[in-house]
Amino acid sequence: MAKKKKAARKGGGKGRKKGKAAPAWKPAITAFVCRACAGREQRAAIASRLGKGTALTVHELVCSGQLRTGFVLEALDAGADGVAVFGCPPEACRYGVGAAASLERVDKARRLLASVGIAPGRVARIPVSPKDSRTPGDEVETFLAEVMRLGPRGEGSHG
Repeated sequence: MAKKKKAARKGGGKGRKKGKAAPAWKPAITAFVCRACAGREQRAAIASRLGKGTALTVHELVCSGQLRTGFVLEALDAGADGVAVFGCPPEACRYGVGAAASLERVDKARRLLASVGIAPGRVARIPVSPKDSRTPGDEVETFLAEVMRLGPRGEGSHG
């Protein structure tokens, strides 16, 4: 005779003991990284820094100018809690207009999100200098802090 499985307790789960807190939420972050301005070491450092405590998806672009507003919106629609776009400062863009184009598209995505009640702070454009091997640490930390403050984007959640 087969044993019946006990029904799972509401809010419970395997390995949870009474009185223990649920596992901490890990924000889902999508990053678009410009290969023209971020060298291999910088891209690895960005992924490492963003990946701590998050579920990270990284998309590399030849130039941040390839970014389309729809990419940002699709990432959020697919479940990202935040989207970070890493690109050159406009004056340092190898392709001339790519960085300015990505700045405009990120700004457009932020305006569209705000118009439908989604916090524009879920999207950030973070400059990465091709002449500087350091990671943009402060900007990354500020972005992650904002996403953590806003919390998870669940069904019916607009924040």
